[in-house]
Amino acid sequence: MNNKTRTLLHLNLISGIGPATIERLVQFIVNSNLNNLEFIYNLDLKELVRVSKLPEAICQKIVSGLKDLNILEQEIKLLEKHKIDIITLYDDNYPVLLKNTYLPPVILYVKGANLEVESQNIAFVGSRKANNYGCKIVNLLVPELVANNLTIVSGGALGIDAMSHQAAINAGGKTVAVIGSGLLKPYPSAH
Repeated sequence: MNNKTRTLLHLNLISGIGPATIERLVQFIVNSNLNNLEFIYNLDLKELVRVSKLPEAICQKIVSGLKDLNILEQEIKLLEKHKIDIITLYDDNYPVLLKNTYLPPVILYVKGANLEVESQNIAFVGSRKANNYGCKIVNLLVPELVANNLTIVSGGALGIDAMSHQAAINAGGKTVAVIGSGLLKPYPSAH
C-alpha cells in the first residue's frame, strides 16, 4: 500500500471526517503544489486551520485522528488477515459511475475478484420481503443477463438482492455485492 493510500485510509477512519473534508484536504495539497498527501501529518492544529480553511473543530478531529496510528495499523492488519483490498477515489480502477456521484466514498473495500471497470453491470434491487412472483422474475431474467455477459450487482440484503446474487451464481455468472455495513460485518450475517 503506497503512502497516499495509507493516508487516505487513515483519514477515512477518523470519526466525523467524511468524503467532503477529505476531498478538500486533497485539493489543498494539489493546489499547493505539494508532492504528497502525507504532508498533512506534519501540520499542527493552527497550521491546518490556516492552510485548509476548515473549521477548527474539524481540524482538531483530523490532527487528533492522525496521531492515532494504532487505528490505521489495526485496519491494515484486518485487511491483510481477511485478504481485503482497497480502492481509493483517486485510483484508476475506481468505478466511474460511482466516482461521478455526489460525495462518493473515498475508500472502497474489495474482497474477491478485482472489480472490472470495463465489464457490463446491471443492478438488481427490490423488496426484502420478496414474494413468489419476485423470485420467478429474478430466476427468469438473471440467467438471460448472465448469458449475455452481464455482471449482476446488488446489495446482498434479504429478498431480491440475495435471490439475484444466487441466480447469477447458479447461472455461472459474476455477481458483485455492495455491502454498506462493511465486509467484516455483513448484513444479514448469513450472507
